[in-house]
Amino acid sequence: MSARVLLDTHVFLSLLAEPKRVPAAMRRSIESSDERLLSVASVWEMAIKSSIGKLRLPMPVGEFVRSRIRALDGRIIAISARHAAAVEALPMHHRDPFDRLIVV
Repeated sequence: MSARVLLDTHVFLSLLAEPKRVPAAMRRSIESSDERLLSVASVWEMAIKSSIGKLRLPMPVGEFVRSRIRALDGRIIAISARHAAAVEALPMHHRDPFDRLIVV
């Protein structure tokens, strides 16, 4: 059975910039997974935060994500209209729209 890990934006950025801030058990789980995934929602979130000055990256977001996802041996997963519509049925555990889209 293959293990897949979907990284949220914060964990993705922390793994690369400050890996010690990611709990050791979580790092082990990510490292031992067969697939490391990043949602397009995370790329969108980083682009927005970068454009308003809340996130500083050493290069443009697209370039940054491509290089870092390659370093993690991961891949980016798409968002479909079905995913976006599924947000409607989610319980309100998360109010952040990016987290909600990543969950679905």
